[in-house]
Amino acid sequence: MRRVAYTCPFVPAEWIKAHGLEPSRIVPGRLGHGGPMEAAAGLCSFARALLNDLAGRPDGVAAVFTTACDQMRRAAEVFADRCPNRPCFVMNVPATWQTPAAMAMYVDELRRLGGFLVGLGGLEPTNERLAEVMLAYDDAREQLRAARPGMSARQFAECLAEFNRGGIESRTGTCAPRDSSPLPPTGQAGEVLDSPKGRVRVIERAAHIPLAIVGGPLLEWQFEVFDAVERFGGRIVLDATASGELTMPGPIDGRRAAEYPLGELARAYFGHIPHAMRRPDTMLHDYLARELPARNVRGVLLHRQLWCDLWHGQLPRIRQRTALPVLDIDVADEDADFGRQAGRIQAFMEMLGGSGNGSS
Repeated sequence: MRRVAYTCPFVPAEWIKAHGLEPSRIVPGRLGHGGPMEAAAGLCSFARALLNDLAGRPDGVAAVFTTACDQMRRAAEVFADRCPNRPCFVMNVPATWQTPAAMAMYVDELRRLGGFLVGLGGLEPTNERLAEVMLAYDDAREQLRAARPGMSARQFAECLAEFNRGGIESRTGTCAPRDSSPLPPTGQAGEVLDSPKGRVRVIERAAHIPLAIVGGPLLEWQFEVFDAVERFGGRIVLDATASGELTMPGPIDGRRAAEYPLGELARAYFGHIPHAMRRPDTMLHDYLARELPARNVRGVLLHRQLWCDLWHGQLPRIRQRTALPVLDIDVADEDADFGRQAGRIQAFMEMLGGSGNGSS
């Protein structure tokens, strides 16, 4: 069965799966240099790493790119030029989102993607089949969210990446903590919460400052940021990166899915994901205004690949709108050992603790 690889959150896995193909939203694991795409000009480290990942996959793996940022547009051009025998599709994702015309354009692009999938050997899905797949994915994502309070931030990031890569057949639909002593769930001391091991009472946590990480997608090796934060007395309680919770689609309404599944799929993805590429960007800042106080966040890490103008442009807006301390982390290929960033995170954590924004 042909596998379809992509990285943009606006490509619905359910649409690919309903065509009888295997969706795989990948997280590149290696650096952007040292591979066949190293000499490609005009690409950030994430785009080069993605191309190197795709180039190393079997010839039968198709690639889907989107127009979500200039780097991905350029990556699609490079891939088509250097891998001319590999199936490749570029999906247009409107930047504007508040008009019926923008939603209609996104639906049309899904239909165009469907034609590409049929050309790969897929079967055009019935409404019943599409609705069935949508509800199965929705249930798996809900199980993943429910398991989050019992995991460390890195465990949840890895489980989400595995689910995106392997879909509902992967083990992450019921992903559990990897040790027998899960971290205390996020919440106020004394509050009773549900967890994978039953209802538990939140204990008083010592020396863990709750943080959010916001920004562009992480490479696999950049998951080290979660460990660095915990080493220095913090905990990421909100992963609002373009590879984290930020880009999980909205819940599926079963009634609407039965009546018009493609429209409901478009609503869950295009009408819900608050990516920085949206214009206006109010969806992103409304999301942060809701989630940051709900999780008692006391500081924000803005994580971006070096030269990423899309997320760099959000830095002053996030500082202004959240009124929280913000650390700008610009990661390049030469930061492979994460040493430079770890030192900056340590200083940031010391500043938060010393300013009275300490442990919860």
